Amino acid sequence: MSAQSVVAFAGQVMTKDGEPVIGATVQVKGQPGVGVVTDADGHFRLNNLKIGQTVTFSYIGYTTIHMPVKKTDERMRVILSEDVKSTDEVVVVGQGTQRKISVVGAITTVETKDLNTPATSVANMLGGRVPGIISVLRTGEPGNDFSQFWIRGISTFGANASALVLIDGVEGNINDLDPEDIESFSVLKDASATAVYGTRGANGVVIVTTKKGTAGKLNINAKANVGYSYSPRMPEYLRAYDYATLANEAAASRDMDPIFNGVDLALFKNGLDPDLHPDVDWHNTILRDHSWNQQAHLSASGGGQVARYYMSLGFINKEALMKQAKGVTPYSTNVNYRQYNFRANVD
Repeated sequence: MSAQSVVAFAGQVMTKDGEPVIGATVQVKGQPGVGVVTDADGHFRLNNLKIGQTVTFSYIGYTTIHMPVKKTDERMRVILSEDVKSTDEVVVVGQGTQRKISVVGAITTVETKDLNTPATSVANMLGGRVPGIISVLRTGEPGNDFSQFWIRGISTFGANASALVLIDGVEGNINDLDPEDIESFSVLKDASATAVYGTRGANGVVIVTTKKGTAGKLNINAKANVGYSYSPRMPEYLRAYDYATLANEAAASRDMDPIFNGVDLALFKNGLDPDLHPDVDWHNTILRDHSWNQQAHLSASGGGQVARYYMSLGFINKEALMKQAKGVTPYSTNVNYRQYNFRANVD
């Protein structure tokens, strides 16, 4: 290898304002283990690099630069520009909004457009998507199938062990919202982020921002989802005759008298006495093997420079697995849940 093909790559990393960038990462592309960090004056130095290799300069909040190695230049200056997309991103905090890059508290902001998952409840979308969120779904009953969630565990015990939920600045229930009406939500986790809420924010705070109108022509959006639920496997239960036979065998193994006599076994088997010797498969009698869920949402937004509006209508229908009893009309024996939502934001 000739001496001309191996050079020392050195210089200084600065901002557009001429300030040195401290702690910027200077790394050889394609070689994760070869790199340095700029010092207090923004200087860096990489030895024994080949001409033609690419060096990457990166720093949080700034655009990454890729620069090829051409020659040794101790006075080389690398200018990093602010990443407009990153630095202009704002998060909702306790007292308004703040640039994300300047937030020091533990805050996670999620926009619903990033989820891309049809759901009837925002609480059911938090688990596994937001760091520090623990969610538990305790039942599948329609209308009560909302996840209970905690932020970094349970901090207080008693009636108010859940997180504080603020919807456009007003305390509310997150399960009452239609997910399609939500623009974004921020999860405030640590004490520095929730201090403004006092003891009420001890279990964390969820700040929800709903959609608002934008200046322009009338914009109408419609969306509909259909879900199908079923049980992939159900245990097979014994019939009454088999149960009675096994009960007698269990009693005999303990030197006890039979629980059911021969007449009982015969009646269980032939079904001649359904009142005193019933043999009912309750699973097939009262439950179906599937159910349907429907969700629809219609919104209209627009406005001008003086006023803007956003209005929406939402409908959610959830069916249970209960069968409709024959001859019982118009009452439905199924456990259905229907939710209607209307929201209007004018500003």
